[in-house]
Amino acid sequence: MFAAASGWFFRLRADNADKLEREAFVAWLNASPQHAAAWDAVQHLFAELEAPAKALRAEHAGDAGPALSRNPHSANVKRRKRLLVRIPAAAAVSLLLLAGVLQSDWWQNRQADYRTAAGEQRRIALADGSTTR
Repeated sequence: MFAAASGWFFRLRADNADKLEREAFVAWLNASPQHAAAWDAVQHLFAELEAPAKALRAEHAGDAGPALSRNPHSANVKRRKRLLVRIPAAAAVSLLLLAGVLQSDWWQNRQADYRTAAGEQRRIALADGSTTR
């Protein structure tokens, strides 16, 4: 019953709900006391779910001004567009930095036990007593 009532809830709130759907709903509602109870439960549930959203919207109405009341989704769309620009830019910068680090001597020097300048020769004593150049 609850699923049927919630289905009616969404269909009746749609902008394109027509007279036939409204009449079918009234017939469904009048068909059983259980339908009426399910309808009341759905209305109560959705009212409870909408209350926090309305409170949040009212709380932030001063921050967003009239734009929030006109189109509550515009802030999300703008945020997504900014992310669509920022994510590829951040990835490109990261790849450039990684390529720079891997191409430089810094990375190789960080992993080496011994290092010399270009053209420099050193003798290194190994653990077994031998030496290497």
